[in-house]
Amino acid sequence: ADAGAKPQAAESAAPSAPPQAETDMPRQVPEQGAAPSAPETAPAPPSSEADAAPPPQATPVAPVPAPVASPASVDADVNLNVRKTRVGHLDLGPSSLGLVFRDGVLNATLGGMELYDGHASGKLVLDASKPVPSFTGDFRLDGVQAKTLLSDAAQFSLLEGHTKLSLQIGGAGTSAEEIKSSLAGQGSVAMSDGSVEGVDITGFISSLGSGQIPELRQGPGAKTAFTDLGGSFTIKNGIAETNNLKMTSPLLQVTAAGTVNLTQGSLDILAHPEIVAGPEGKGGANDLAGLSVPVRIEGPLDHPTIKPEIKGMFANPEQASKTVKQIGDALQKKFKGKPVGEAIGRFLGNVQIVPRGGGSAEGDGGPPASQKQPGKGKTPQAEPTPEAGATEQGDSNEPDDPDLDRILR
Repeated sequence: ADAGAKPQAAESAAPSAPPQAETDMPRQVPEQGAAPSAPETAPAPPSSEADAAPPPQATPVAPVPAPVASPASVDADVNLNVRKTRVGHLDLGPSSLGLVFRDGVLNATLGGMELYDGHASGKLVLDASKPVPSFTGDFRLDGVQAKTLLSDAAQFSLLEGHTKLSLQIGGAGTSAEEIKSSLAGQGSVAMSDGSVEGVDITGFISSLGSGQIPELRQGPGAKTAFTDLGGSFTIKNGIAETNNLKMTSPLLQVTAAGTVNLTQGSLDILAHPEIVAGPEGKGGANDLAGLSVPVRIEGPLDHPTIKPEIKGMFANPEQASKTVKQIGDALQKKFKGKPVGEAIGRFLGNVQIVPRGGGSAEGDGGPPASQKQPGKGKTPQAEPTPEAGATEQGDSNEPDDPDLDRILR
């Protein structure tokens, strides 16, 4: 009994130590406090994969993206009332928005939005169920301040005024560039009590009517006020085109046509401002009523150039003669004792016009005698700028136009 109890006591005293097989090899006794070593005949399995031998190197494979639910598998109805938010560079006021998402198609209804002192409404359909997403939209703006809206949206600050806009537009693509180049649609715009920034045509005409020799003021602070401006446009492949843009003011009536490239952020518009009879107190402009000089507006949206289209005007000799005659007749009345040729040249875009024919040019609008060529009794022929070409000089083999010759004498 005693012999059988001793092994039991030993086992209970050290339960973690398994029985040792008896061998001729000397027995190793663990140091005090150290964990007993595992038996050599039964090694413990590795505690983790890190302790195991490294597996053979596997061939690298492309990462597999995490599974994402298809838009077509998500349905949702959301109504939003937003007090104020900012989307991109646009500041949006209080808005109500309804969203319905079904089978990968989002229908958004903008019930009302305060936008730059005006209101906006519309609908947007975004189809994400196909490999290439697409959208269509129908929007309305009413009473919106054009300058702040266009400045924030497109860094375009050429126009100012209360704006009413109707726009139907659509596009498709997987990037911003693809979407811009695919834009297509149509619309119309009407502005009131505004101005074209960067050029003062009204001031130029008023100065002419009062007998001054003005410069066409351009740059910051210069503006041409209008009472109404509007027209319709179409959009195809990211390019908006108009052929019936019209602007009216007390002194001017302007028709224009051209394009705005939405992909490149540029515009090319040819305007035809025509002087109309001035209101009471500005009757001097009546002498120039009906006069039209084309103006080209082109370049980047953020800083386009504005300049007279002299080359186009003189492409039609008959119209050129009529235009110069009209300017001369009006200025002869106003610029008594002043260089009329200089005034005409400035009006036409710094074209240098010198009287032709005999006699002194002083006192009748010609250059002083000191500008005559030495040893010659006649003043030089008109010297057009390269832009105007040789049209002003005329053909020496053809008879002079009597009206044009009378003005330039």
